[in-house]
Amino acid sequence: MKKKYTFILIFILTNMIASSHLNNVSLGQESVYTSPKITLEINEETNFTVYSTAPLTWELNDYQNFTIYVNSTGIPLGDNITLVSISIYYNIPNDPHRQQARILTPQVNLTGVNQQYESISALRPPSDADEFNITIEIVAQSTSVPDNQLFETQFPGDETYIDIQKDLVLPVINLPGFPNIETFTRWIFIFCVAFVIISLPAIFVASFKIQEAVKTGKMGKKKDGTKKSRKKQKSNKGGKK
Repeated sequence: MKKKYTFILIFILTNMIASSHLNNVSLGQESVYTSPKITLEINEETNFTVYSTAPLTWELNDYQNFTIYVNSTGIPLGDNITLVSISIYYNIPNDPHRQQARILTPQVNLTGVNQQYESISALRPPSDADEFNITIEIVAQSTSVPDNQLFETQFPGDETYIDIQKDLVLPVINLPGFPNIETFTRWIFIFCVAFVIISLPAIFVASFKIQEAVKTGKMGKKKDGTKKSRKKQKSNKGGKK
């Protein structure tokens, strides 16, 4: 019975660790914003539409899903669109130099109308800004126009910037490479739970021994009480004689 309770407790604590870890690691998504669809032309007949989705508020130390959709909207018979590369850049206000966040090389061919390419990137916001926006550069070509052509689109598009939500709590130790407060707290939590799980067998053994000692003590007291009552009975009988 005790082993059964031990396994149940270990199972509950393991689920607590897993759910806590997933809540922290999983990409904390707020309401997702969809940028306007932009149609880009390789030539008059061959074109494609691009739009992207992501929240408009990003946590400073968290990853966010940034999704890019490319739909073929115009492809004449015998032609196709090749997506050579997709580059993602951060634009920070009052900073003339943009930051490269990701380069994708899909090498995907869109051969018919309404075919879609979808790319999901887990991105962290720039650490030295309060807000930013994103430039998406797409290098594409087609069978009819085999030379690489560069196209640009923006996210959020209609909205000006993505806001960066920063932690008000300072790092536990302000040293390069030391984890932020959320990661540090997560480590402490996992360590404490792991320590409890490891200690459970010893705790149950100690509890069992204490219970046995208490029972033994009670039994000893009962025996002593029985002996005393017998002695009294004998002494009373002797006195009557």
